[in-house]
Amino acid sequence: MTHRRRTPRVVLGSGTRAVAEVRALRAGGYDGPLLLISPEPRLPYRHEPLADAYLLGLEDRASLALADVAWYRAHRTDLILGSRAERIDPDRRQIHLAGHGPLTHAGLSVVLDPGVDAQDRPGVHRVDTLTRADRLLGAAAGAAAAVVLGDSDRADRVRRALGRLGLEVTAPGAACIDGTLLVDVRPALTTSALDADG
Repeated sequence: MTHRRRTPRVVLGSGTRAVAEVRALRAGGYDGPLLLISPEPRLPYRHEPLADAYLLGLEDRASLALADVAWYRAHRTDLILGSRAERIDPDRRQIHLAGHGPLTHAGLSVVLDPGVDAQDRPGVHRVDTLTRADRLLGAAAGAAAAVVLGDSDRADRVRRALGRLGLEVTAPGAACIDGTLLVDVRPALTTSALDADG
């Protein structure tokens, strides 16, 4: 689907909160054009199970889906998938999208899940998107150990999942053996991509 000719209300997100925002706008009576923009190249999905159930194979891609294309059509919501917001200009009511240029909007809701827009760092694995969780699974297949950075329930779930996959999970700063993965579950520090021009 592509965005309609009239200026749309935009929801920027790729997870549960993005779909909830679409539902809330339509349930609240918003009847104008609606556009959901996701930095990920797939329909919005549940990110929470990535930390454990997905890593362990208890959930697959299909079970993470929040809605199918027919649901977005029924809610008269157009989609742009796989495009990052490079800059938001509140004075002009524009979002500058990678690969699409500026897009004028009638209103904007930014509901990105934490870390989704974070930049990849060489040698560091994250589990905040399906693509990154798949990369971690591929790397874990050839690894003996992992260090998981982060002090949260999500980090603990990743530690337990990697342990169940047979990796020795060590604390940061511990002596690491060859083949140790570094997994960062700390909240991402995103830079100016979503900061308003000032």
